[in-house]
Amino acid sequence: MSDINFFDMIHLLAPGGGLDVAIWFVTYVLPWALSCITIWMTLLAGNHHPRAWLLGLLNQALWLVWMLVTHTWGLLPLNAALWYVYWRNHRKWARERAAVAAFIHDDPGLLP
Repeated sequence: MSDINFFDMIHLLAPGGGLDVAIWFVTYVLPWALSCITIWMTLLAGNHHPRAWLLGLLNQALWLVWMLVTHTWGLLPLNAALWYVYWRNHRKWARERAAVAAFIHDDPGLLP
């Protein structure tokens, strides 16, 4: 059994260190984290959490970094479309929350 630790493993996978390690991390580790964030954001949106779409926007920014580093140009249209959809949904939900708050403010008898 060898005594190799995580950092030794990274050095073996990206022997140049520095930038090589960063590129290795973005290429091979970041997609796993971003996939988890995507699943979490989708669950939040399903529960109508007010910050779900903002998390999605942050996640798309990180996916864009991954796409640029890994040269996965075919995903750029999807990334752009999701930026638009997430921003649109965030604004739409914010307007709806404001309208409901104003409606309840005008007629407090609607509160349980």
